[in-house]
Amino acid sequence: MKLTTPSFNQKIFIQFMNRFRLTLYSINLFIFCFLVCHCAFALTPKTTLEIFPNTNSEFFRFNLIYGEVQNLYGLNIGTVNEIKGRMIGAQVGIFNKSTGQTTGLQLAVINVSGEKLLGIQVGLVNYIEGASVGLQAGIVNLGKDRSSGVELTIGLVNYKTGSLTIGISNFLSKGINVALYNQNVVGFNFGILNLYSEGISLGIFNIGNQEIGDTQIGLINLSNVSKKSTVQFGILNLSNTFEKSKIQYGLLNVCLGKKFSTTIGLNYCE
Repeated sequence: MKLTTPSFNQKIFIQFMNRFRLTLYSINLFIFCFLVCHCAFALTPKTTLEIFPNTNSEFFRFNLIYGEVQNLYGLNIGTVNEIKGRMIGAQVGIFNKSTGQTTGLQLAVINVSGEKLLGIQVGLVNYIEGASVGLQAGIVNLGKDRSSGVELTIGLVNYKTGSLTIGISNFLSKGINVALYNQNVVGFNFGILNLYSEGISLGIFNIGNQEIGDTQIGLINLSNVSKKSTVQFGILNLSNTFEKSKIQYGLLNVCLGKKFSTTIGLNYCE
């Protein structure tokens, strides 16, 4: 059997048919998204041109200055990206904002997530208004209602974060807080200075809050006026006036309770 090579015209025809089939597939995909998913496709800012401009959802958006969409199921790239509703996919830009539930990735200088974040935020400043499950990494990480969720937060300054928080300074965070400086945090607190923290504080300097009781483990432990019991383990343990008893175990224990006492080893203040 003799094999013949396609002629030049046949090659042109084959290339044309391949491109034609690809075009048909693309048209079918657009029709499917429009009729079934009610999605749109936009390459420019909202103020100029959109394909299917009356739809509320898109699967790809690219803008040079500002882009706004109700729901996004795909990729959003631009300078300022705003999603009024729900997002499933990724936002990449200078400023990203997703008002509804955010599922996926936000990558920008400033990221804002509304109801809930299920995914990753990476930027200089990150803010999550609701609960979150995932990773938040940035210079400054902020939260509002982080009482629920499982998350890892890494940054220089972390405020009202949850689960595991690692940074230089942590403020009002709940869970496991690891930083050089922890203030008003709740949970297991590991740092050089733990100030007004509740739970178990492990550090060089631990200073307790007057409204709470906790366990202090460090070189120097100070418990202020407290309405709850406190346990101190350290080289120097100092307890101020209090309403509840305290247990001190250290090289030097100073108790300023109903009776002033100074002991070595174990001390029970009342």
